[in-house]
Amino acid sequence: GGGRDGPREPPIIIPGRTDVARDPLCTVTARNVPFRATEADIVHYFSQAGKVVNVVRTANAEGRLNSWVAVQFEDRPGAEKALQLHGTDFMGRPITVDPATHSGRKPSVAAGVPVDGCWFCLGSASVDLSLVASVGEDAYVALDKGAINDTHVLVVPVDHFPSSASLSPPAHMEVERYLSALRACYAAQGLQLVAFERHLTLKSKGGNHCHINAIGISADAAAKAKEVFQAHTQRAGYSLTELPATPGAGGTTTDNASAASAHAALCSAVGDSEYFLALLADGTRLVRPIMRGERWPLSLGREVLAELAGCPERADWKTCAVPPEQEEARTARFKEMFAPYDIMQ
Repeated sequence: GGGRDGPREPPIIIPGRTDVARDPLCTVTARNVPFRATEADIVHYFSQAGKVVNVVRTANAEGRLNSWVAVQFEDRPGAEKALQLHGTDFMGRPITVDPATHSGRKPSVAAGVPVDGCWFCLGSASVDLSLVASVGEDAYVALDKGAINDTHVLVVPVDHFPSSASLSPPAHMEVERYLSALRACYAAQGLQLVAFERHLTLKSKGGNHCHINAIGISADAAAKAKEVFQAHTQRAGYSLTELPATPGAGGTTTDNASAASAHAALCSAVGDSEYFLALLADGTRLVRPIMRGERWPLSLGREVLAELAGCPERADWKTCAVPPEQEEARTARFKEMFAPYDIMQ
């Protein structure tokens, strides 16, 4: 209706049903949805994943239709299956589909604004740029300041997000791509990737800036990683829950749907809690939400990596500090090794 010179069609606002209780765990957020899509179009398309019980599409303050739509399913398997529609074509446009549990969850400070004093914000005076090995659009790789060995690196979002569970979809995807590239790089050295993330809410420096510690270890050590993570956790009086590997996880390439599904599983397991997350070589993850008042051992992840790398004495990063020229030489060696796999090359 209405050509270029004719009247513009009113936006198709979909207020959503009032008789359906909102359940974020059964809901996905679809973005880049065509403005001409009606509620019937959206229901029809998403029904391939499961029974759709509600659709919400709102307009912004100026009355312009938002390009995102909330689609709620009858159950969680429907919402999880809908994540596989990420990147597919809907009425001529590629759509992104993400779990609703973290859509709209903003980082604790404005994304992209470097936090003064933060060790991981690239624009902060406190960051050590000499350790940075590769910078992407939304994430970067840097050597750890007190590295356990020459393969010990950090994968970090560029923006100041507190945890990988709170990452925006593009940042999460790029972190996953970097992890896959590191797996390929380590595999060429006969090594396997094991990693961990500790999300604790820091009160200073604008709060925690997400960073994932990754290291290359022997296949024999990687086979014991689950047992060693569990043993250290049990010694501290806690236990880890296993999140099974999503299809394609742990590989040297990254698949959008698999990454989105893994992100949804993590968000579902931890909610808004602080948490500890271990990534094993086969793509399995071990997670523990940390409840208010629980005292999680700060060095646990690093102790496990040092033990698996065969140098438990390097668990304390302060004892691993080297002069700046040695750090720069180590970074240069790592960049050379990583170059054939670097997603930005």
